[in-house]
Amino acid sequence: MNVIVEKFENVITKYPGLANFDQGARNGIIHVIDRILIYNEEEMAGNILNERIRIDVSAIFPELTNNDVRWDLSKSDELVTFIPSGFCEGLVQNNESCEIFYYRPHATYLGSWANYQGDELIVEGLYDFKYRIPHVPAGTYEIRFGYPRGYYRGICQFYFDEKICGIPVDLRWNAATNITIGWTSDKDDSGKQLTDEEKSENDKAMRNRGYMKGPASITLETGDNGGTMRDSEQSVRKIVGTFRLLKNRDYWLRFKDVTENSDGKNQFDQDYLELVPTSVLNNPLKPEDIY
Repeated sequence: MNVIVEKFENVITKYPGLANFDQGARNGIIHVIDRILIYNEEEMAGNILNERIRIDVSAIFPELTNNDVRWDLSKSDELVTFIPSGFCEGLVQNNESCEIFYYRPHATYLGSWANYQGDELIVEGLYDFKYRIPHVPAGTYEIRFGYPRGYYRGICQFYFDEKICGIPVDLRWNAATNITIGWTSDKDDSGKQLTDEEKSENDKAMRNRGYMKGPASITLETGDNGGTMRDSEQSVRKIVGTFRLLKNRDYWLRFKDVTENSDGKNQFDQDYLELVPTSVLNNPLKPEDIY
């Protein structure tokens, strides 16, 4: 603690404008520093920079938090907020028929409403929009799109950095997408857990199709319908592709409704984004976990 106090005094000496800075906070004390207190190159290079990054899509846009759209617990969980075009700097709507809504955190259940952190950013209409992904250290990353399948999701063409990523993706929940994704339960018909080897084989089969199960670290509503996203057939991750990301450069993900004979009423929902260094995927001694 003495080190932090001394560092604070050094900072306010160098920056006189902070002389009257109020360190007090409702749940702690704010210590102003001008550099990292401890930096371990081995830990950064060997661990921190080689970890999976998962971020709720609503957290990508600071305007939602800074303007009390997100996390205002005084509001009803039934509240839906319309997000006008241009409200978020890093969120661009390419046509007027594309409307965006924020649904406050609400109950999430195994089998329906399977959402990370309980909230949703919904895009409706004949959508065509894009958003800027967070800046990350330079490197090669696998980008994954986590979403809850739904009956009205439609078919979407993905773009990365304005380049088409593969064939259009059917985001709906129906027999055809069940076959395409190849999701299977971690339990057999009697309810008994499969072996780790059997689970791994199922996961490999899904990856070969370009999909993954939801994370086992995200718990859905408890009770008779309790479980994790991994247990939910609705919650899946689509592997968008592997890309080289450079330092201090903006990259954008774009989504366009290409549903044949679309009535313009499809509903797009992305739950979270994953940026995974390829070092995580290519380490046989420490394979990526299910969480």
